[in-house]
Amino acid sequence: IDKLERYPDGSCVVVDYKTGKAASAAKKILPPNEADPLGGDYWRQMVFYKIILEGVPGAAFRVAHGYFDLLEKDERGQW
Repeated sequence: IDKLERYPDGSCVVVDYKTGKAASAAKKILPPNEADPLGGDYWRQMVFYKIILEGVPGAAFRVAHGYFDLLEKDERGQW
């Protein structure tokens, strides 16, 4: 988890940054479907984050959303 935004109502938003080509990450973000019944690697990672955050005894986390922020270098190789 790269960023966790908490809100007064107890909800939170999880943000995870990924570097590399956005095109190659697109398939990894997909939820389960007929072609990939377990979902993509990143999708499963976000589910894991949700389980961890909401499963902490005594914690008031409720994951409302999870986002992957895809960072790709420009044509000059800069982030």
